[in-house]
Amino acid sequence: MSEHRASRLRKWLVDRGWAHAVLFSGSAIFLLPFLWMVATSMKTDEELSDAAWLPSIPSFAAASPYVRVAREPHRPSDAPEAVWREAIVRMDASARAAVLLGDPADAGVDRDALAAAAAAVLVDQLAAKMPRTAWSNSADAGSAFTGLLTPEAVASAIDDRLARLELKNLQLRTLDGHVIPLASEPDLVAAASVESGAGILATVGGATRLSYHFASSSDAPVVVRIPLTLPADFDPASLHKLILGLKSDDSWHRLD
Repeated sequence: MSEHRASRLRKWLVDRGWAHAVLFSGSAIFLLPFLWMVATSMKTDEELSDAAWLPSIPSFAAASPYVRVAREPHRPSDAPEAVWREAIVRMDASARAAVLLGDPADAGVDRDALAAAAAAVLVDQLAAKMPRTAWSNSADAGSAFTGLLTPEAVASAIDDRLARLELKNLQLRTLDGHVIPLASEPDLVAAASVESGAGILATVGGATRLSYHFASSSDAPVVVRIPLTLPADFDPASLHKLILGLKSDDSWHRLD
């Protein structure tokens, strides 16, 4: 009986099985670009350059602000392996020194950790902009890198690695599409207040930052109160939604 079944299976594989395999493979190849597009649409701007197929999942952060994990700099195709190994030490040291000079005193995080993370961003970004002739030796590479180490580049790298939660403009949108500004970013820190929870509102670098420190993910949420001053002729029936702009860290947050 078993020999008969094995014979039928072999016959099915020869007669029809290959067709099913071809159809299945074709379907997988057809669906692959669509799956890739769906996964890419959920990635952040930083994740678009990563080789990973799927976006990262936001995880709980107990305290904010904090330093994002330093990413590994990529070796440019024009840089020989031996020169890159020597040059990256020089570039990292120059970048760390520049970050420590440009690091805002009110960042609220470990300065050395921020310098290491921001330096890695600078090396990764600026090394890709260096000309091919700069990679003849590590000394030339270090000099070319220092020439690209502008205050703007340093500030951008610090901004990239410093995760924090900032409140932006508060607006009201009506059913007919009108947008009514309620509180601008400079006014939020004066208008808003923390009613409960482990949060502190403060103006840092011209932005309204909400710092928090939770013992666990089950702690009570931070409750922020923002009084609303509506126009005298506003009709409450026309309210569509309130829009609060955020510069978010990488943790998960829910607005109620």
